Amino acid sequence: MTYIGLVMNMRGLERALAAGIDEAGAVCVATDSFAMRNQGQTCEGSVTVAGQIVRAAIGAGRSAQVTIAAAFGCPFEGEVPEERVVAMAARLCEASPREIALADTIGVAVPAQVSRLVRRVRAVIGAIPVRVHLHNTRNTGIANAWAAVEAGARTLDAALGGIGAVPSLRMRRATSPPKIFFTCWRGRGLQRDTTCRARSNRRNGSRRP
Repeated sequence: MTYIGLVMNMRGLERALAAGIDEAGAVCVATDSFAMRNQGQTCEGSVTVAGQIVRAAIGAGRSAQVTIAAAFGCPFEGEVPEERVVAMAARLCEASPREIALADTIGVAVPAQVSRLVRRVRAVIGAIPVRVHLHNTRNTGIANAWAAVEAGARTLDAALGGIGAVPSLRMRRATSPPKIFFTCWRGRGLQRDTTCRARSNRRNGSRRP
């Protein structure tokens, strides 16, 4: 069991480390509108802070990873340029996170888009693994998961309860359950590795509860 603390700023990291987390999960957002509503930062500012969190967590002897939220679409600005997400990933890899995740935060991604963006990000971050966070809002979860795996994603997020929340949007999105992803693995003849990582729902140091 690995305990991951969702951390939005340096104050949150201090609290998470004091609570005994194993890994810090930093978050940056691909659009200014969503970033300001979610954590009071611009897109550029969220990348800077995420890098600081990763470096500080590693310096404290913990693991750290980063998620790029709204990587496939934003509820306020619509489509997100892939070039922006790729540039964000390139900057984030300089902090040496354990992995970089691409999050379909509002469940609008389609398979071709997932495949293309995973491949483009992998091309700029070298050996750092890509994780993908998908939602099954429009019943595209399994297709997007398959596309991500085919494109080289190493890890897929899943929720045992099948529920995901976006506090700044005041709405809930169905997070893809593990069973969907096991199907992808069996279909490709891959060995299934189900590592249990518990992510805290308390957003340490964030502006919203």
